[in-house]
Amino acid sequence: MRLMKEYINNPVNNLRKALNVLNEGISEPEVFKKFPDLEEPLKIGIQANCILLMCDLSPFSDITKNWEPKQIKDFLDIYYAEMVEIITSYGGIVEKYIGDAILAVFGEPFAEKTTKETLLRTFNAAQDLTVAVERAFGGEVELKTAITFGSCFFGYTGHREHRELTIIGTPLTELFRLENACPSGAIIMPAVLFNNIRSEIRILPPYSNYHVEWFISNDTLQLKGVGSVPVNIFMRTDTLP
Repeated sequence: MRLMKEYINNPVNNLRKALNVLNEGISEPEVFKKFPDLEEPLKIGIQANCILLMCDLSPFSDITKNWEPKQIKDFLDIYYAEMVEIITSYGGIVEKYIGDAILAVFGEPFAEKTTKETLLRTFNAAQDLTVAVERAFGGEVELKTAITFGSCFFGYTGHREHRELTIIGTPLTELFRLENACPSGAIIMPAVLFNNIRSEIRILPPYSNYHVEWFISNDTLQLKGVGSVPVNIFMRTDTLP
């Protein structure tokens, strides 16, 4: 998180230095070089049982309200690079950037099977992402992260003039709804998933040295467009000792 923190502290003076280091170590996305067997199947489309993770900064607008658009773009390049490094270290594949939000896929179709171990890796990635943002922003901005699981379509959509590799499915809708309900600094996921790994998770202490607790919310969420069954959720919270 060194480059991101430097840019936040002094975006003008540190921009050239940060981008020079960034350009030395970051290349263009090369998913098909990493997964050449998927190039042809994705032209038709693949149905896969996957774990989805979405994270975004909150409140991002507070630190960028006085920045020029080019400054925001340069910061996001640094932010993306450092967050993607964490995601890929746990076996995740970044599918899309949406503003300051990052959508990532764990398990199928980029792995033979989506397992309990895949879910545990996704959860630990979410914790590392949360702590990384705490370190970079010192609590001024926090990360919101949602995780869910289900069957999705992976393939190309759109007019021939603009074809885009994308994900379609109810789990994606659920992910967006969960992320929208997630408090700043928290990780949110359906309780049915969390219960599968609850006894095996490792709790990372946040940068702020707060005490970390996991709890099931007292409320259930009725997620619009997902179904009629409310979703029980587990969330991470930081409370002063």
